[in-house]
Amino acid sequence: MLRDPYPPYRADMAVLFGRCLPLRGIQTDLLAAMDPGRPQTPWPAGKSIVRRLPGPRWFAYLCLPLVDLPIFGWARQADFVQARDRIRSGLIGLLAARIFAKPFIYWMSFPIAQGHEVRARELRIEDGKLRKAAAHARAWLAQRAESWVLQRADHLFVQSQAMRDGLVLTGLKPEKMTVVPMGIDLDRFLPAPTPFSDPILSNRRVIAHLGTIGRSRSTDFLLELIQTLRVEFPDVLLLIVGDGLNEDDRHWIRQELIQRDLAKHVHLTGWIEQSEALRWVASASIGLSPIPRGALFDVS
Repeated sequence: MLRDPYPPYRADMAVLFGRCLPLRGIQTDLLAAMDPGRPQTPWPAGKSIVRRLPGPRWFAYLCLPLVDLPIFGWARQADFVQARDRIRSGLIGLLAARIFAKPFIYWMSFPIAQGHEVRARELRIEDGKLRKAAAHARAWLAQRAESWVLQRADHLFVQSQAMRDGLVLTGLKPEKMTVVPMGIDLDRFLPAPTPFSDPILSNRRVIAHLGTIGRSRSTDFLLELIQTLRVEFPDVLLLIVGDGLNEDDRHWIRQELIQRDLAKHVHLTGWIEQSEALRWVASASIGLSPIPRGALFDVS
């Protein structure tokens, strides 16, 4: 039961579950929502049900648990049921596991409920009082549902030792958790990617950031950095290979570039295929991965 859209792109799913575990005789059946913007490839590690969610984003979010209903047909034959970073799916998976007397595992690679709380705090009054109130209600419900699922799961996979230490403080037993740090797909880096050739990069001092950006990730730090550097180095270029995870962050970064007059010093690629992204990054002289301190990202 996967939170990320299908086909999975993170190494822990695409490589660990999709490629490595099958070589050891471990098959994984997958329930996920379709990413209409990416080519749909077969899941190589078992059965899969992938569904396109209907309507606008808010309606699709409400319908997301419908993707997981086949778990009640699959759980009888499964060795265990697992949900990854999906709180509502955790509730459904836990119920299915209990009905068929199967172990239930929750994989927590990111504090999703805390993420909802941070996003609710980031919304301003001008974003709409109703929207802000709904975001706070969502965060409140997510925190309580997540706590309920974590307490009743038979085992937890967590992202880091820091995440396990934090969950121990909430009352969970350390022996109930196994730390599984996020990995990479080495095959994608061997041989080294060929640097991308583009006029945008020509005769520029390129600093690259690869991945997700947004207010909660303090991306404004990178913009302030470039504002300072361009005074002494007019040829500096911040290459952001990635984008915001939601419409709010995608709109925010583009407005910041306009307000800070950084259009000539920042290039934003948006979400692109990883093979292409690595070629962009290979063109840079310096790579930056600033991670703001706090409960949300310290567990990374």
